[in-house]
Amino acid sequence: MASSIGHTNNQESKKTSLLSKPPTYRNPALELRIDIIKNRSTVSFNNKRLADDDMEILAYYLLQNNETLTKLVLFSNQIGDRGLQYLGEVLQHNTTLTTLELQSNQIGDKGLQYLAEALQKNTTLTTLELHSNRIGDKGAQYLGKALKNNTVRDKLMLLHLKYIHLPAFIQTLTTLYLSANQIGAKSERYLGAALKKNITLVTLVFIYNQIKAQDPQYPSEGLQKNTTPTTLNVDDNQM
Repeated sequence: MASSIGHTNNQESKKTSLLSKPPTYRNPALELRIDIIKNRSTVSFNNKRLADDDMEILAYYLLQNNETLTKLVLFSNQIGDRGLQYLGEVLQHNTTLTTLELQSNQIGDKGLQYLAEALQKNTTLTTLELHSNRIGDKGAQYLGKALKNNTVRDKLMLLHLKYIHLPAFIQTLTTLYLSANQIGAKSERYLGAALKKNITLVTLVFIYNQIKAQDPQYPSEGLQKNTTPTTLNVDDNQM
């Protein structure tokens, strides 16, 4: 089985230094699954207890030189920062993946740094799910730096985050989910600033946060200058 996978990766054009050799760590069940589904356009590994070492296997055997996969779902695993290093490395060269779902993992600020660096080189990813991880202010800064790149900002249409301070240069998102976070007045200021410059946001979901009745002036200030949102949900706050 391993030889079958190895054969599919004889192409060297998109291999990187981090993934130049087959992983020494083995997960026979995962490798077998990859061999079965490697030609599909959508692949899901939900609730499989996949960890960082498994991401090296996934990056090496599934993502490198893959020209058919467009959606990868890794919801609710044990993926941390080192796992994001492998994914980020291969994403820099991947030209087909448009959707990456990483919600409910163990991704921290360092992991988001790897991902943000990859976003500056990746030209196809449009949907990124990151909510319910361990991302803090530093991670949001890394993402914000990536979003300063016009190419990244213009193509990333759907972004789910947790613990986010929104920078003012997020200008082209069409759907923004910030539900079930710990967002209060300080983060609202970032949101309001972002909304002033965003001309494409259609749906804003802000439920289950810590917005108080006296606080919503920040999003409101942005909405006064943003005429595009058609749906606004701020239910289940402290209002």
